[in-house]
Amino acid sequence: MIYSPFTATNYMNNMAVCNMAAPCPMPIMGPVFMPPMFLFPSLFSKSGISGGGSSGGSSSDSENKAQGTTKSNTSMLQRIVDSCKKYMGKGVAEMKKLLENAGVEFHNRLWCADGGRFFIEQAYGGKENLPEWYKKCHYPSCARVLSAAQKAGKVVSKSEGKPGMIALLDWNGDGKPDHFSILKEEIKGNTVYTYEANTTPRGKGNGAYCQTRKLSQICAVIDVTA
Repeated sequence: MIYSPFTATNYMNNMAVCNMAAPCPMPIMGPVFMPPMFLFPSLFSKSGISGGGSSGGSSSDSENKAQGTTKSNTSMLQRIVDSCKKYMGKGVAEMKKLLENAGVEFHNRLWCADGGRFFIEQAYGGKENLPEWYKKCHYPSCARVLSAAQKAGKVVSKSEGKPGMIALLDWNGDGKPDHFSILKEEIKGNTVYTYEANTTPRGKGNGAYCQTRKLSQICAVIDVTA
């Protein structure tokens, strides 16, 4: 069979011979092209070549969101580390003045958690930006910080400890925190390196300094990122 292409001219010619006695002849149609996706839909399904997006989020979207969250947390931890570095080596008098100017309480002889909060606040750009659970520790004693972190689900295992996280130290092995520090390096082996306030290294007076501690002295590690 020979097909004549359906054009406007052919259609008008056919219409011209129409009369009341004879029905209008139908225009001769040429071959109709059907897109492959309608003829062979299985080849263009999600398992093959996709012809469009799905209505829900893909697994890659979820992975990207998770990676973004991880990246954000890592970035904040690094900012906390950088904040600590700025104040290492400063004596107690200078640190007291810095804390008071920033609106952070300074408790004489018990200011390790005060100093740690100051380091973290500086990284966050002010106390108003702190995570809600940490913001509620108005007097940031070691015990109160631990209690609030436990309720917020922010306590992690020692093996998960990363630079910028809080490491609470227990001097007498009773399981209760006695000192506040921030991890300087990732926890590996039995030696832990920390940033601390209200500490007195050998040959130096009280102030903010880097210290070396034993893994067994850590009673809790806290992720202070939001």
